[in-house]
Amino acid sequence: MLELLAPAGSMEALRAAVQNGADAVYLGCGAFNARQSAKNFTPQTLVDAIKYCHVRGVQVHLTLNTLVSDREMTEAAELIRYAAQNNIDAFIVQDLGVVQLCRQIAPGVPIHGSTQMTVHSLPGVLLCAAMGIKRVVLSRELSREEIRYICANSPIEIEVFVHGALCMCYSGQCYMSAMIGGRSGNRGRCAQPCRQSYGYTHWQEKYPLSLKDNCLIPYLRELQEMGVVSLKLEGRMKRPEYVWVVTKVYADALREGRDPTAQELRALEEAFSRQGFTDGYYMGRKGPEMFGVRENTPEPRQLFAEARAAYEKGEGPGVPVTFYAMVRAGQPVQVGVEDRDGPVAAAQGPVP
Repeated sequence: MLELLAPAGSMEALRAAVQNGADAVYLGCGAFNARQSAKNFTPQTLVDAIKYCHVRGVQVHLTLNTLVSDREMTEAAELIRYAAQNNIDAFIVQDLGVVQLCRQIAPGVPIHGSTQMTVHSLPGVLLCAAMGIKRVVLSRELSREEIRYICANSPIEIEVFVHGALCMCYSGQCYMSAMIGGRSGNRGRCAQPCRQSYGYTHWQEKYPLSLKDNCLIPYLRELQEMGVVSLKLEGRMKRPEYVWVVTKVYADALREGRDPTAQELRALEEAFSRQGFTDGYYMGRKGPEMFGVRENTPEPRQLFAEARAAYEKGEGPGVPVTFYAMVRAGQPVQVGVEDRDGPVAAAQGPVP
């Protein structure tokens, strides 16, 4: 079964993802994640998030996917140790020095190579495997043929982005934000200059660098057949309502083994799009139809109100459990419940 990995830029977004069927979430804590503008998590709320997810059978992947300077390594090591002690399920890493730190400090926690590593070929995957990395998040610019070839020959797990924003450049390789305003994407502070208008003389107010969001929901079964292990939804900067909508649409399609309905596709577009979506990289059809901008359209109030009501109300999908009851004359009634991982809760009642 494919893993559905959802973004959690806040505790509200995390709950929205978990309640709608995410198998795992990824989140940031502290200064070493590539989405510094998201709410992110403090050390204490990180622990709360891990407990919330684990009791519901959901994994938590911690993003450590920025470049880290020598003077910051001590702080990074402390975060790695703290997260490992509190049962984090995986580290998502860009910096090769941080890869070594994770292996030394927490050898039992899997390391996932971030898309910021720009792993776009089989030799890159093999190099990651040699460094002890258990999973690679491939660059979003790869075609279906390239993904299929890598999956067929990879000794480690492959994760693929299936929905959300695309960079103009390979992730981790764009220095435009740093050059223009001193805000580096490799330090989690990209100002997204690719979304701005550019032009001169008669060629004004054009958006030559703004790509539409990626959407691969029609190809979920194909990705599974290729051997992809995890499907990743982008969006740690997005609001919880967006996470609720996108996670639900993808989780429902995966669980039921079907293509999305017209209503679901419309919900995805209403939640967020840049003049629609693109599958240009995946299908190998690169061209002007891949470009689009965020239009000034009204917020989908009804859709987002439904989303808010759903994740604020409480629990969505549960986990399978088995109940036991023992009723004997002259003895206290005993009841118990056990989940699939073994923990049991038991209680006694009155004597019948």
